[in-house]
Amino acid sequence: MTAAGHPQYHQPAGRPPGKRMRGVGRGLFWTGLALLLVSVAVGVIVAYMGFSRLAESAGDRQPVDGSVQVTLQQNERRLFYVPAEAHQSTGSDGETDTTYTPLAQSNCTVEGPDAKEIQVHGTQQFTQNGRPHIADGGMIAHEAGTYTVTCSPTPADAEVVVAPPIAVGQIVGGVGGILIAVFGGLGFGLVAVLGLILWLVGRNTLKQHGAL
Repeated sequence: MTAAGHPQYHQPAGRPPGKRMRGVGRGLFWTGLALLLVSVAVGVIVAYMGFSRLAESAGDRQPVDGSVQVTLQQNERRLFYVPAEAHQSTGSDGETDTTYTPLAQSNCTVEGPDAKEIQVHGTQQFTQNGRPHIADGGMIAHEAGTYTVTCSPTPADAEVVVAPPIAVGQIVGGVGGILIAVFGGLGFGLVAVLGLILWLVGRNTLKQHGAL
């Protein structure tokens, strides 16, 4: 009892200074580090899948010397690519646009189980040995089997390449994987660094107050 007759209350001891900061920092550090590793791993996998499919498409390119045989699955496509000339222009927004002008006509015909020729012009292109090629027609196999593609290009010495269409998803997947790895790594890396700073500051505070 106090002199005035009132009971005296004792405040319970509070949490040592820095303990909460250390706990929050430790949680942020390990969470950020784990998410960093996950984002980098996911990004690498997505990029690998995208670019590996793109590399497989590049490996299926077959130059036509008179005629060439291609083995296709049902509904698989092949396009006929001819040399092209690239033209770059700068738009009003300052971005550079590239357009391609074909330097030849493929004049290809297809023989096989069941093929349908398709008209594709200018929407597909690739660069090989530093020279752009652009699609000038193509085919789709309605039945699986081996097809013979015969080309009589104009001019006659123009190179014609039979190759799969370039899927936008392959490029987007490869680039997207890189972006996931880079930005995910940076973002979660900052979280981990912030957590580490809070962890160390909280630990030092506890040491200064003799609570550690």
